[in-house]
Order: sequence, then C-alpha cells, then structure tokens
Amino acid sequence: MSETWFSVEQVAHMIQLHPKTVQRYIREGKLKATKLGKAWRVAGHDLSLFTENPDGTSPAEPVREVDGEKRSVIVSSVIDITASLQTEAMHLMNGLTALANGNRDGSGSSSVQVQYHPSTNLVRVSLWGTLDFTSVMMASIRTWLGGPS
Repeated sequence: MSETWFSVEQVAHMIQLHPKTVQRYIREGKLKATKLGKAWRVAGHDLSLFTENPDGTSPAEPVREVDGEKRSVIVSSVIDITASLQTEAMHLMNGLTALANGNRDGSGSSSVQVQYHPSTNLVRVSLWGTLDFTSVMMASIRTWLGGPS
C-alpha cells in the first residue's frame, strides 16, 4: 500500500492555513514532514495526526510502566445523535464544545468536533483524547439524552 504525500501548499489549502504557517509548524516539529529535493512533503498519516492534535502534544494518558513496558492510552470515538429540531442540535453542540473547552485540567490534550447535518437531523460528535476526557464527554451526552449519569 503506497503512502499519499502532500506539498506544503496542498496541506495549507486543506487545513485552511497560510503556507508559511504550515512551514513554521514543520520547522517547530509540530507537523512531521520529509524534505524531498528542495520541497517539504507531508505524509497523509502525519497530516491526520496533526489535524487530530494541532498543538503537537501527545493526548495520551500519563505513561505507566506495566511489566517493564511503558504504556499509554488514547481514545477516539464517533457518535451520531438524532436531533428532532435544529435548536436542539445547536444546544447540544454548544454544550459539548463548552464542556470540552472547560475540561482542560488534567485531561491532557484532547479534541472534540461537533457537526450538524440538517438533511438527516444528525449531530455527529468526534472525540479524541484521554480515557478521562472521553468518559466525561460520554457521560455528558448520556445525561443530555436523559439517561442515568
């Protein structure tokens, strides 16, 4: 299976940044890239990792030693929730975004992306981060849906 490579300009266009900003991220080590000739190229996999965590820090749980091996945990989830009204969807989206932005103490790096699809009345929630962060977000969704917290 061959790897897909992108130029700095292609990356900048895809993630809606200026090419000089992308070059700075490469220089700072936040975005992994390979120099081919005079130009930088970014592997598709590295671009995915960067877009999941653009600040360049690891979202992993603190490293723990188990039987002499270092281990960490990262969780990713996609949740589709049916919303009967657009106002209901916006309420959920705003609440989850506020919760994620306010939950920065000890949760490590994390991200939440929330989208509303009006044609299907679906709210799609994408979570990525530590076990604790994901647990808090899932519990909030359960509570919002009227389930036990």
